[in-house]
Amino acid sequence: MNRIRRILCAAAFVPPLGAAALAQPAQTSPSAAQPTVVTVQLSEYRFAPNEIDLDHGQAYVLHLTNTGERDHAFGAKAFFKAASVSPASAPWVRGGAVEVAQGSSVDITLTAPAAGTYDLYCNHSLHMLMGMKGQIVVR
Repeated sequence: MNRIRRILCAAAFVPPLGAAALAQPAQTSPSAAQPTVVTVQLSEYRFAPNEIDLDHGQAYVLHLTNTGERDHAFGAKAFFKAASVSPASAPWVRGGAVEVAQGSSVDITLTAPAAGTYDLYCNHSLHMLMGMKGQIVVR
């Protein structure tokens, strides 16, 4: 009987888990926020969109999809040099460009660099001259 009284007394001092406690929204830190996905299609001989607008310091995933009948590259040497590319994505960026084979996609996770306008181009032979160019604008 004494044991039951001690349990009941102890329970009286524990605050109840009411609906208010359960309704508290989860706190998320800015670092836990998911990166914004920006889809860019590469095809003969263009990028869609050919202007990519980003915000300085924000996390992004560049989802590069080659819908063309040839291999293409997402070239932006100055942009990639200035951006913070994730370690998992870094091997895909070679010489300031990402090769995207015909019918393939590549995701590049990065944090946008300082504000500015960066050239975007396909570095394959004559592709840029045929119109495969654009720009990345960071605000």
